[in-house]
Formats: sequence, structure tokens, C-alpha cells
Amino acid sequence: MKRRASVGVVLVFGILFAIPVVADSNGIEKCPFTRGFNLGQWFDGWSSSEIGNAYTITDLEHMRALGADHVRVPIDLYHLSGNGPDYRIDPILLMYLDRLVDWCEALGLYVILDNHSLIALDSDPEREARIPVIWSQMASHFVDRSDLVLYEILNEPIGIPTWEWGRIQQEAITAIRAIDKTHSILVSPAEYGSYDQLHELPWYADENLIYTFHFYDPFLFTHQGADWVVPSMEQLRGVPYPYSASQMPAMPPSFAGTWLGQLWEWYDDAGTPLSIADRMSIPVQFSTRSNVPIHCGELGVYQAGADPEERAQWYTDVRIQFDANDIAWTLWGYRGYFGIYEKDSPGAFPDDLDTAVVEALGLNVPTAPVIRADTADLVIYDDLVSGYLFDGGHSGTLDLHSSDEPAEGIHCLHWTGASQYTTISWRFTTPRDLSLLLEQGYRIRLRVKTDTPSLRFDVRFVDTDQGGNDRPWRMVKTIDRNLVPMDGQWHEVEFGLDDMIDAGTYHNGSWHGSANAFDWTRIDRMEIVADHHSMVGMNLWLDDVQIIAP
Repeated sequence: MKRRASVGVVLVFGILFAIPVVADSNGIEKCPFTRGFNLGQWFDGWSSSEIGNAYTITDLEHMRALGADHVRVPIDLYHLSGNGPDYRIDPILLMYLDRLVDWCEALGLYVILDNHSLIALDSDPEREARIPVIWSQMASHFVDRSDLVLYEILNEPIGIPTWEWGRIQQEAITAIRAIDKTHSILVSPAEYGSYDQLHELPWYADENLIYTFHFYDPFLFTHQGADWVVPSMEQLRGVPYPYSASQMPAMPPSFAGTWLGQLWEWYDDAGTPLSIADRMSIPVQFSTRSNVPIHCGELGVYQAGADPEERAQWYTDVRIQFDANDIAWTLWGYRGYFGIYEKDSPGAFPDDLDTAVVEALGLNVPTAPVIRADTADLVIYDDLVSGYLFDGGHSGTLDLHSSDEPAEGIHCLHWTGASQYTTISWRFTTPRDLSLLLEQGYRIRLRVKTDTPSLRFDVRFVDTDQGGNDRPWRMVKTIDRNLVPMDGQWHEVEFGLDDMIDAGTYHNGSWHGSANAFDWTRIDRMEIVADHHSMVGMNLWLDDVQIIAP
């Protein structure tokens, strides 16, 4: 975000759009985006083997429909890079990030690449070497991307004071600017990105910075039920918002003499809309004095302990302050306990949206999308998990990016040690209608290799369970040595959608035989299934899984 006058040009759906830098009514710079979502639990694992497909382009389209104009992508760059002095970033990570940026640029969404490495800086003796080198690589990789791409140097720095972190942050800025002069950089204070610490940062001469902070006040309300806090708040329930003396639960004994005990004493004052407005004035005053744009990178209320109506009220009160002060914000979560879906729901869009929270955030409440029949090939797996699906879980050991002599490209899928009846389950973000492909003779093609001649597994579709007398019916094809040699070599397997068998389903503890009720217009997921025996001691490699024209 440049404080000097500038215009960004972005290619969206083949059309050039100019994105002007904007200022508020007082001439204070502000972000060119307003509201968005964090895409957590995707790239914040410790290994590229944990990267599946937590979000798809369909999810981004849904976020667009809700009114979002940006996403923040937490990435554990510490653990997804190698040892020094090179600290080489995992190339698999960069492949996934490239595809995500492609999606965001196609949809006109800003994308914040957030170094979300949850490590105390005082425990990392290489921090001053590591952070600039990591960002030199990121800048080199993304320098030619559109202005929609932004860099966030480190999420919630802890372990050192802000003045010391501010110096290291300058080294990262310098490393980026040696390569990339144009992309905006998000900088933050220490102490978990506390807005109270913004004024402790040094003055950065760079004119293309956004200052970011996090907002979870009052913490007793927003984090009740959280088991990762010390002392634990897992058993805490019923802290009201706004504060009400008659509704306050008893303070847990473990809070006595701790920082949470202090927050408890202050909650009569802190648990009010007036306190939220007072707290929000701190980053606003910093922005005004320094004439810099500010951004709230995280906010949210944990669903486990908060009353749903009070949760929505908190979002309303915080969003009012954001709107009044032109503060851009990114909700911590889209799905999950900090997300915008009903608690413990499957997260189907838009049926499971918590509309009270959506409205409280000033987002759009969308109507149900129309499911249109697919008319072209679908890639399920190539070198990456497909952009249409995400990994719904498995047992045994699954490597989505095995480099063990793939049949095609640079990766294949390797599965071993699975117990009987378990699956690799790729759930479609929105139900797929494959009825036209079925009519037109489309086929499933995949490459298969195994070291076990007797191995048998199923490829199957599962349709949506719409309740009532409906069930998640299955359409199945068994792959064994009658169809393909199981000789330790790669072989291509191909069969028609119309070769699959309606096999009934196991549902709610009972087996239900075929009822000829499988619905090709509402397919929920595609699965690879160890249905016939355990795969312990067996290896299965798959590659190039597609649905193709005859």
C-alpha cells in the first residue's frame, strides 16, 4: 500500500482494472481492500506432506459472494524451509502457492502471504539469518505477480521486545526491496501483534507498508473454551458479552494469581462496547499520527464456549468500529470454531452459514448456488491435489507428493498401512453433477502400481445425503489383477462411468443394499477404498487420476 500516489493495474478475467490507492476523509492512507478471511490449516503444517487441499477455487468464489475482497494465507515458512544457510523453501509449497495466487488473480482477490511460523524468536538463534533469506526467496518467486499479492513478514512475533523485532523486520524489508520494489509489505509489532505495541516500532522509510495488528478483546469472552491457553480455558463457559454481573460464572480456581485472574477482575469494564471502542482508538491514533494504513489481520470468537447470540453481538460491535475508522480486517477462520458456519456443521455453503454472524460482519447472505452439470474433463490428481477437491481424511500413511518414480510429472500418490474399510476421501466443495458426463460415455483413467499381486481396492463416488429416506449411496468399481497387472510396474487403468455398480451403502450403523437410488446430479465425494482387506504391509501408488472424454 503506497503512501505516494499510484495506481495498480490488475488483469482479471482478461480485463485490465486500475486499482487506485485510497485515503479516508482525513487524508490518512488506508488499505485497498476491506474485509476477508484467513485460510488456516492449509500451509501451516510442519511438512509438505500435510498440504492437501483445504480450500479450492470454489471456496474463494463463495468468499467473493459473501463480499470478501482479500484472503490471508498462513504459511509456516520456518518448517516448510530447509536448514541454513540456504533455508530453501519447499518447492511443493511454492507449487501450491502459485496455484492459489492464480485463483486469486483470476477472481480479483488480494492475497496476503503470511509467514505464520509459531516460534518464539528467543528460541531461534538463527532468526536474523533465517527471516531475510526466506523473504528473499519469496520475493524472487512472486516479484512478477500482480499488485494483488502482499507479503507479511511474521505473524504474532513473540519472545523478544518490539524494538528488537523492529530491527529484524527492517532487515527483512531490505531483503525484499533488493528484489521486489513494488509489492506491499505488512509489518507488525511483537507481543502477538499487539496494537498496544505499534508505537514501539521504529520508523520505516519504506512507503509501501501496511501496519497490521490482531484484535481478540475482551479475551475472556473471545477465548472461553480454548484448551491451548495457559492456564487452560477449556472448561470455561458462560462469560457474557456485554458484561452482566448476574450472568458471570464462577472464576475457575486455576485463574487465581494469573494473568487470566487479572482479566477476570477487569471484565466488568473490558466486556463492553465502550471498551472495544476505546481499545480500537489505539491503532487508529497510531495510523493518524504516522499517516500509515492499518489492518486487523485476525479477529474472532471461539465457538466452543460463547453464546451464539452474544458472539454475533461482539462481531457487530467490532465491525462498527472497523467501519467507522476505515480499518481493513481479515477474520480468523472461514470454517472451524472461529469460522462463519454453524457450530459442528459440515460447512456446506450456503446452507450451514451462521447467518447471524454473516450479517453482524456486514457480509452478504447469499442464496443457494445452482449446481450445473459438468461438461468437461475433471482432474482429480496430477502433481498436486486437484483444485476442485480437498482431502477428506484417510488412515495409514498417505503421501500426496511422493517422488518415488511417478508415472507422470514429478509427484505421485503413495498409500500404505491402511486398515480395512478406510479411505482416501476427496470431498467436492460443492456437489458435482456428472449426469451429462455419464450420458456422454466419460471414463475414469488412473495410473496404478503396487508391490502386492493380491491387492484389491475400490474407486467409488458417494452422493449427498439429503435426509429423510435418502442415504449417501455409493457407485463402485473394483480394481484388482483381473483389470490390471499387479506386478510392481505402472499400468494405466480406464473404465467408463457406466461400468460402475450401484453397491448400496453402510449408513448409521447398518448396511443398505442397492436401491438404484444413486444420484449422479449430486455427488458429494470421490474415494479410494481399502474395502476388501487391510493394506498393512502393502503399498499402493496412484497417479494421473482424471475423468476424461471417451
